[in-house]
Amino acid sequence: FARERNMDSLQEALKVGRTAVWFENQIIGRVEYLEPLFHASIQVSPCHYRYKDNVYCTISNQTDVKLELQRKGKQGPPTISLGSQTTGLLKIRTKSEKKQLTLHYEVTNYLIAPGKSLPVKLVIKLPN
Repeated sequence: FARERNMDSLQEALKVGRTAVWFENQIIGRVEYLEPLFHASIQVSPCHYRYKDNVYCTISNQTDVKLELQRKGKQGPPTISLGSQTTGLLKIRTKSEKKQLTLHYEVTNYLIAPGKSLPVKLVIKLPN
């Protein structure tokens, strides 16, 4: 994560550890770099449809890295797997009348320590 596009800035980033490694569909790095990288990689649309106790929205992976998410909270699909440059449909069971819902996941292929996945929150805007 170099501050500028030149060799000196790249060397400085390497020396202070502002780096991430992409190897065999895993990204390894510090949480302060992987968290914004993850959130820049996905796009969650506001839920556009409600049927009974379910809401539906789309989630897009805008990168070349497959994303693997494992639910850590009580709501949302147990797992979400998004191939590179793909969009999927999320079906979320909720009776909430709130304006938004926060889903808790771990990105199992983003590692912040040996055996420790990146925790993330997905904020979902609910339909009126």
